[in-house]
Amino acid sequence: MARTADFSAVAEPGKYKIIVGNVESFPFEIKDKVYENVAKAALKAFYYQRASAALPEKYAGKWARKFAVPDTAVIVHKSAASQGRKAGSVISAPKGWFDAGDYNKYIVNSAITTYTLILLYETFPEAFKSVKINIPESSNNTPDILDEILWNIRWMMKMQDPADGGVYHKLTYANFQPYVMPDEITAPRFVVGKSTSAALDFSATLAHFSLALRKNNPELKLLSDSCLLMAKNAWNWAVKNPDVHFHNPQDIYTGEYADNFLLDNFFWAGIELFHATKDKSYLRYMNRLSEMVTDSLYWAHVAMLGILTALNNQGDAAFEGYENLEKVFRNAVNNIYKNYLNSPYKISLDVFKWGSNGNLLNETLILLNAYKLYGKKEYLDAAISNADYILGKNPVNICYVTDFGSKFPMNIHHRISIADGVKEPVPGFVVGGPNPNDVSDIGAYKYPSLLPAKCYADNENSYSTNEVAINWNAPLVFVMFSIENFMQRNNKISLKKNW
Repeated sequence: MARTADFSAVAEPGKYKIIVGNVESFPFEIKDKVYENVAKAALKAFYYQRASAALPEKYAGKWARKFAVPDTAVIVHKSAASQGRKAGSVISAPKGWFDAGDYNKYIVNSAITTYTLILLYETFPEAFKSVKINIPESSNNTPDILDEILWNIRWMMKMQDPADGGVYHKLTYANFQPYVMPDEITAPRFVVGKSTSAALDFSATLAHFSLALRKNNPELKLLSDSCLLMAKNAWNWAVKNPDVHFHNPQDIYTGEYADNFLLDNFFWAGIELFHATKDKSYLRYMNRLSEMVTDSLYWAHVAMLGILTALNNQGDAAFEGYENLEKVFRNAVNNIYKNYLNSPYKISLDVFKWGSNGNLLNETLILLNAYKLYGKKEYLDAAISNADYILGKNPVNICYVTDFGSKFPMNIHHRISIADGVKEPVPGFVVGGPNPNDVSDIGAYKYPSLLPAKCYADNENSYSTNEVAINWNAPLVFVMFSIENFMQRNNKISLKKNW
């Protein structure tokens, strides 16, 4: 049985516990800026995922590590060969973030991750001028979140074949590597395949970034122009090659991110290019929105990203079909909010599967955009309740973010955290969360429960529930920073009214 206790009348800062009979809750704190530290840590987690970098103790503390994975001599795999780049030739594609618990880099997953951070930055550009997370670039005049975005964007730009505009699907080892530090690995790395999904997601992300720079960082105009040109070239390649679906070649065994339905990718990239260029020819997939998944958001369902861009830039240029986009968005928001109301734990998630925490955080991102657009307090309240589930208000009684709360994951599926000799995992990562559908990784008998919301194991081999991934951490950053900024703004408005 789940019960709800309302502490909204308790305003005195301090640490509290709930005591019922002989049972005590974990301590919890009432204070201002309660989400600020976890928001900063979640953003700093991307620094800990950097490839082609050493992480000095000055910035990484006890999680410092040696320079590794330069990616300046990456082999063109035969699946990626072209007339200008023969199989076996070498290219340079440094930087970027390790995707998850492994050391590989994937365009499709990187794209939605980067978009999410860009969207957050352009939602609160003034606030991020003062947000410092102690990274090597913190002393420059660029906001830290933008510096971190740039670390990955500059890698993405290297993943395009300049001869034809196509985009390599991933940069990877041939196999997942053992649980060792990245500097201990000597195996060769490859760029593998070109795919329509990679080209379109690349195009969408770089077009969106180009527009964000134009609006918020005009001093980076040359970079903005370069991103837009590359986005157009990737779009043109995708239009000429609309059904190049990626699947691993026989000698490559790392993550596939295979997606055989690409209407939503065309839709997303078209929306982004329209807003960056005002060219309505990019809107050719608007009339097929009904064929796309629009009530969820993750790397294989990206239509909602295009909808968010359109709604957040609706003043830029009018186009036919905007009203339908808003109708689809409102319908998705209503369904998410209805699930929240019906949930005994007051969360919007109604299905637990791979990456359930990431799915919940993306639903929360949608709620927060609805709050921004329409100002309905109930959307913010639902978002806060979802966030509190991630931070410990859940059936497992654990904060799913490393290094936060009285109890958090200690044995995450993350090669650096396993191999670095540090007891605590790298901080600021959200783990995938309960998933009753894939329990073969450690065996069903090792899971404390097979009930959907409890099917979670703090075990380094439970990649189905305890792995970390950049596409889950990005909405964590978005949610925690957005809630904190909206609450601070509302408190200021309230104080003005009371005065």
